[in-house]
Amino acid sequence: MSSARIRRGLLAAVGIGGVLAALATVPVASAAEPALSLDRAAANAGKAGKAAPHAKPKPEVDGVSELNVLAFNVWHGGTQIDNGAREIADVIREADADVTFLPEQGDAPKRVARLLGYHHLTATDTGIVSRYPILETSTVDGWWSKAVLDVNGTEVVAYGGHLEYRWYATYLPRGYGGEIHGDWPDGWDTWNKLDAPVTDVDAILEANRQSGRPATAAALVEDVAAERAAGRIAVVGGDFNEPSVQDWTEATAGLQDHNGVVIPWQTTQTLLDGGLVDAFREVYPDPVANPGITWPSDNPLFPTSDLTWAPEADERDRIDYVFVTTDERVSIDDAAVVGPQSTIVRNERVDDDSADVILTPDAVWPSDHKAVLASVSICDDGCAPATPRQGAPARTP
Repeated sequence: MSSARIRRGLLAAVGIGGVLAALATVPVASAAEPALSLDRAAANAGKAGKAAPHAKPKPEVDGVSELNVLAFNVWHGGTQIDNGAREIADVIREADADVTFLPEQGDAPKRVARLLGYHHLTATDTGIVSRYPILETSTVDGWWSKAVLDVNGTEVVAYGGHLEYRWYATYLPRGYGGEIHGDWPDGWDTWNKLDAPVTDVDAILEANRQSGRPATAAALVEDVAAERAAGRIAVVGGDFNEPSVQDWTEATAGLQDHNGVVIPWQTTQTLLDGGLVDAFREVYPDPVANPGITWPSDNPLFPTSDLTWAPEADERDRIDYVFVTTDERVSIDDAAVVGPQSTIVRNERVDDDSADVILTPDAVWPSDHKAVLASVSICDDGCAPATPRQGAPARTP
């Protein structure tokens, strides 16, 4: 993958699907100062640290509204770097995100919304920042922040979550404990290296179940079902601290220290069974070609020892997600990983060598995760099936 950085505002000017073409066809000199979705006053105010004017929703065009959804763990509210809120706001601006889920929120949602002129919700450990007005707010099961958005007259329910980080069972096959408490072998309740990898799938799944993540996913699905019955669309995003059932397959059993195991991780399976679609995996169905790794992310401001919890393993996983309900009014148009091009493998920086599209903003990266961005259309009269990329299915969930 090219390590070329995306110029500030380019994502907003051309959209996810056009970024690579724009880089190939637009000389840097002629790409200066592309139009942003925020007006000039808002952008300048944000960069100066002042409150930006109230941002207007994106206009509906021929009955279709654009909804770019970003799941972005901001690592202790952006406090790990200088001017973290401003850098988070700049990433959101560059990604042209309309609704952003901010796990590990701290006070970032309020500060970021002020810089962008957006609306926000601070609840659970995941904040929500939205270009579109927020009509209602609540929480689900203590783990999910919930905001009802007015997307040009269509009510979209946004659920953001940062799920339990302990009982991190994905480390067991890699030969590390994951702070798994209870009646388990010695070392499982630590983050230390074990004597050997654990390949007992039943034990791994039971440890994972005890995290509570699958149970809170079931609570979410119940709430989503009620909202769908009321005619609303739902989007879900955040840091689930658990891999995907669609990623730990026979095809990937020999990769990333899976050590031959195939694991039907329960949390994502529960969401899929509940009628939700994983936007990234819908666009890129092959987990070998497009692993979509979000953890760990490289961050050049920090030593690798600050970015890895399993320093002698390949701990790479996709644990940050955007899900969307199946609905004829929704089309998943594109998806991408956002963040640095490199990752951490066995305590070393490694450039990504997958087919993933990784959009690298100009903003200083504030996190130890990469983010995931999904481009979604909301269509008043039903969306036409998206034109599939080669080897991918049409994407009208």
